[in-house]
Amino acid sequence: MIKIYIVIEGGQYQITVIGHAKDEKVCAGVSALYVALLETAQKEGALAQHTEGADAKRAYIWRTKGMRRHMDMFRTGLDAMRREYPEEVRAEY
Repeated sequence: MIKIYIVIEGGQYQITVIGHAKDEKVCAGVSALYVALLETAQKEGALAQHTEGADAKRAYIWRTKGMRRHMDMFRTGLDAMRREYPEEVRAEY
């Protein structure tokens, strides 16, 4: 199972992605959403920090007006993944 946590701390979003799904296409879908968010944050100068380990990824992204729209899109994508694969994806925000 993939677990995604989004926490707002001060002026930043903290996004944590933990685990793996049994279905490769689920992992690929969540990864694509996450990488797109990171790339966008980096282009907008809003990526504060990113770390990646064997089973977990964490990003800190500044809460800017532009990033709010991108975070909404990220959550919309995650919600779609949760509905389609409820046994594989859990997201909390």
